[in-house]
Amino acid sequence: MEGLTPPKYRRHEYTDELVGRAVTWSYQQGLTSMHLYSTPHSLSWIIFLENGSGGMEWSGPASYVKIRDQLYLATGSKKRATVPESGLCPAGQCRRGGGHGA
Repeated sequence: MEGLTPPKYRRHEYTDELVGRAVTWSYQQGLTSMHLYSTPHSLSWIIFLENGSGGMEWSGPASYVKIRDQLYLATGSKKRATVPESGLCPAGQCRRGGGHGA
């Protein structure tokens, strides 16, 4: 764009570094879910049954952006959710923002 100075350093970029990783949340006794970053362009969301076995699972499109080393932004859309969801994942711990269950 004419008249704009580009940043001196490359800032953020799409990444596949989260592929194969998963983050699990226990909301309350008997309610645990997992985000599985299954491919560079999708994620799976699994709700476990009370006995710990897999129960319901959804998959949908997703994007992963590397903010800096050990800090990622993961965004996705679940078929059953009414709004997209995003999460900030620092150093292997994930924190969610926006969307279902936030």
